Amino acid sequence: MASTASTQRRSAAVAVHDSDNNSDDDTQTQAVARQAAEGRRITRIVFIALLLDILSFTIILPLLPRSLEAYKAREGSDPSTLLGWTLSSVEQLRHRILGWTTSRFLQQGARADLVLLGGMLGSLYSLLQCVVAPVIGRVSDRLGRRRTLMVCMAGNVIWTVLWVFSSSFESFLLARVIAGLSEGNVQISNTVIADVTDASTRSKGMALVGIAFAVGFTLGPSIGAYFSTKMSAEGTGGSTYAPFAAAAVFSLALLLAESLYLYFKLPETLHFKKSTADDDTDTVSEKEAVVTKQTVENNSDVRR
Repeated sequence: MASTASTQRRSAAVAVHDSDNNSDDDTQTQAVARQAAEGRRITRIVFIALLLDILSFTIILPLLPRSLEAYKAREGSDPSTLLGWTLSSVEQLRHRILGWTTSRFLQQGARADLVLLGGMLGSLYSLLQCVVAPVIGRVSDRLGRRRTLMVCMAGNVIWTVLWVFSSSFESFLLARVIAGLSEGNVQISNTVIADVTDASTRSKGMALVGIAFAVGFTLGPSIGAYFSTKMSAEGTGGSTYAPFAAAAVFSLALLLAESLYLYFKLPETLHFKKSTADDDTDTVSEKEAVVTKQTVENNSDVRR
């Protein structure tokens, strides 16, 4: 009788162990599904925020030459001013290039100088991005993606506010420098998507970044072109606002909406996969401990 009872206990223990193993598999499957669902949710958040960011960034592109033209009308071509000195330097560069080529564009004189200076401002923005990108990457690895992204958003908001009140070329140039140093949204967005996706879903997540760029660079300059026809009293001499302050205010509204959206919706993703794996490990360990305790109790009963 005792032998039969101990055999029944061992069989029951084996059945419980097998049931727990199946339960562990189900738990792990559910955890993977939850992680994938959370990854998709975060990817959608990043896509929407990045689209707003690129729209805000591209609005200014068609306005650069006309903004410089307005600043020139305000400040004149006095070489003692920063704008006058810069345009004089660009003119000298244009004449040197004309020594090598007979470009009809470069023969347009002062208008060509303004367009070239606008291109240089755009290149300055990209150059500053190139310089600061490794720093932003290291900071995001240390402080976290969300915190670093919010600091970049603060910089974007600051430069856009400066743009609104850029009554002189000097303040506008300062705003563009801050913009270049603060623009880490794209690289952090790529990193966040890499954090929350695996090999099977990463390409789809990265494709959303490309879609955001395509839509942003299609609509953003179009919006900027619309505002280029709306320069009114704020663009005249003596104003305390930028030549296209309405476009700057619209861009600022997009950035504020993006900042609030990220603040309330985006979680930290630096340890996204590790934290999920740790939760799964803790659950499995607890169940293994229960099974081990039951096995020890059964063996003790058999010895008695």
